Amino acid sequence: MKKKILIVSSELLSPENTLESTFELSQAQILQPDFNIAILSVRVHTAYSQLFFSMVKAIVFLYSLEETDRRIRLFLAATKNVLTGTHWCKVWNIEGVTVYEGHIQPLRNAKGHDQQIQNWLKAAQMGWKKYMHVSGKPDMLHAHGRFMIAGIFALNIWEKEKIPYVYTEHSSRFPSGYVPAYSIPYLNKIIDHCILYVAVSRALLQKVCDTLDREIENAVVIPNVVDLIFQEPLSDPKPKNPFVFIDVANLEHRKGVDILLRAFKRGFHADPSFRLIIVGDGPLKNELEALRDYLGLQKTVQFTGIATKQEVMQHLENAHVFVFPSRFETFGVSVIEAMARGLPVISTICGGPEYVVKKEHGLLIETEHEDQLVEAMMQMVLHFSEYKREDIRNYTLNRFGSLSFLTYMSAVYNRLPIR
Repeated sequence: MKKKILIVSSELLSPENTLESTFELSQAQILQPDFNIAILSVRVHTAYSQLFFSMVKAIVFLYSLEETDRRIRLFLAATKNVLTGTHWCKVWNIEGVTVYEGHIQPLRNAKGHDQQIQNWLKAAQMGWKKYMHVSGKPDMLHAHGRFMIAGIFALNIWEKEKIPYVYTEHSSRFPSGYVPAYSIPYLNKIIDHCILYVAVSRALLQKVCDTLDREIENAVVIPNVVDLIFQEPLSDPKPKNPFVFIDVANLEHRKGVDILLRAFKRGFHADPSFRLIIVGDGPLKNELEALRDYLGLQKTVQFTGIATKQEVMQHLENAHVFVFPSRFETFGVSVIEAMARGLPVISTICGGPEYVVKKEHGLLIETEHEDQLVEAMMQMVLHFSEYKREDIRNYTLNRFGSLSFLTYMSAVYNRLPIR
């Protein structure tokens, strides 16, 4: 009989939002043939009182009809939630994986971190109850930390029911240096009681140890896995003109897209035979588009906006070189996705890719170093033909593909020694 594993995600996962928990979903799909896998996700809704005042503000200050209608609809939906119960669970089948999504509709905004955590745990408890009713007690929980909250839930279940749990750390808070003091006792307790603490890179594990000022005896490094869609056979080579660089990233400061735009301008001066595609969305999208326009790159730099995995795959198929100018990372999944499609990579040494990208796969540069990035992009154009697509792909799938990941996780879930 297959072991029952419940993956606990720190992020949202629903049919309309599969990108937030893409790591957990990809891993569940790969693990399904060998294990009875389900995912627990949580949605904490905007507080009822906040939605009420938001609606009143729109009416009093004569917001547009569309915005006022939107806020009224949100308030009415929240009212329905409150009248039918402030906690509930929805069950989805997302890309073949069963997902238990616990919900909470808070009446008022949480005051402080403890109340925020308690709201999340109450919603998670609804998903847990539904899972237990349908599937019974799992053999193990696997909590994914981005940041910590799934681990607190797994710890609570262990304390009440002695169900063992694995904890995988993904959080970029450690390399960024922003780990709140209130979280330290929680993190130490999560680590002390998990059967295995997994970091997705050696650099991340070292950052965790430095931050918590401790050694983690039950720690192991297990890298992220390439999503199944990127493991499909390679397409025919793309034409040489135009020569396309691509980056796939959430558009925030740590991703370094501003450096990439300036480097592309300096290296290629809006030459139409060179293109840059930036796939993704985020808080700096408008600012970065304005920088592109200021640099006069409207005709050669395209921002695609948010993209599904299928759309990312298509953009990679049409590109020549993947550029990853991040300021800091925990791993860099988009790097191995691009390499699985045979693309050579230019990446900063930012906490993950330097353990992935070898000299035959691309070039490594320092973070925040625009001159090095310009030089690397120009070198890649000159020597592009020297990089072998099949070799890059085979290396990537051997190290980060389904079989490698399944081997690791089978050892984890069966509590076997891991090299």
